[in-house]
Amino acid sequence: MASLSFQKHVPVEEAASCLSRFSFHLITWINCLLYYSKVMTDAPDSLSSLQLDPIEAVSAAVIAHMNDDHSDANLDYARGPGGCPEAISAMLLKINRLGIVLQVTTSDDVKTIPVKFPEPLESQDQIRPALINLLTDARKSLDPANQSPHQETSE
Repeated sequence: MASLSFQKHVPVEEAASCLSRFSFHLITWINCLLYYSKVMTDAPDSLSSLQLDPIEAVSAAVIAHMNDDHSDANLDYARGPGGCPEAISAMLLKINRLGIVLQVTTSDDVKTIPVKFPEPLESQDQIRPALINLLTDARKSLDPANQSPHQETSE
């Protein structure tokens, strides 16, 4: 009897319009769900960055050490893999499992430059070797005249 009552009080055109709007919203919601599930499965690298970062706990100490004791290395990171040969100074702003972020000063600008590690770090023990390897590669890629006067990288 409920359907008879509905038919008596709601014109068929209005019921069809209501059903059409509901169907449109349902299809839109399903399309969004399908799109985002595809994006998430097609982008495993972006998902991996959501993992807990093993470097985060010691990042402040690493940043302070690099800025206080290895500003020359920061400059070579900026000039080499950072792609900013005109850098006159560089300061480490961030380090995580994926790489470093530098604040680089040139004669006319200050920029923020990310530099990725070749492979994500999985433990704190990998920080020092990763930074040394990055520095070695940076210095190999730089013209000796464009390298900063560097200190030993033993620490």
